[in-house]
Amino acid sequence: MITKIQSEAVNLADDFAFTGNVTGAGGGKVLQVINSINTYQHSTTSTSLIDAESSSGVVWETAITPSSTSSKILIIGNVQLMGTGNALEQRNSTNLYGKIGAGAYSSLAVQMMGNYNGGGATSIQPNSVSGFNVLHSPSSTSACTYKFMFKTSSASVTTYINHNSHSMITLMEVGA
Repeated sequence: MITKIQSEAVNLADDFAFTGNVTGAGGGKVLQVINSINTYQHSTTSTSLIDAESSSGVVWETAITPSSTSSKILIIGNVQLMGTGNALEQRNSTNLYGKIGAGAYSSLAVQMMGNYNGGGATSIQPNSVSGFNVLHSPSSTSACTYKFMFKTSSASVTTYINHNSHSMITLMEVGA
């Protein structure tokens, strides 16, 4: 199994030198960026959601701590999935969950992808990427932690995450 987790904080002030206003932009400034790339491959035949892992038994979670209660978190992510098996339908669901501080996770977004094989149940291996663009308003200065969960549509289908590929998440704190 291949495992690679890369997380980094980026100080955008060091990378960009933009001054002035953008007419009609109506927004704030990007205050910090956290990026995490996950190449750990694992699979499921479960029709119930399981956590995406960063290594065996370790949940892939990425956190950012807002500097102000008025900040929003822009979440940009994608999860690469592949299904295998002899099923008429090979579908999967990927969910983005978030929590504030020590609170419980709650669902922020859901993507459903997959294939329907009208020719009958034959072995196909659809690859899909579930993309997420979510603006979260935590109204808190506690750490905001995000994770992905996934499942398959049928126990006769094995769904793999990061099959010869990777998934990623980028968290941006946007100030008012």
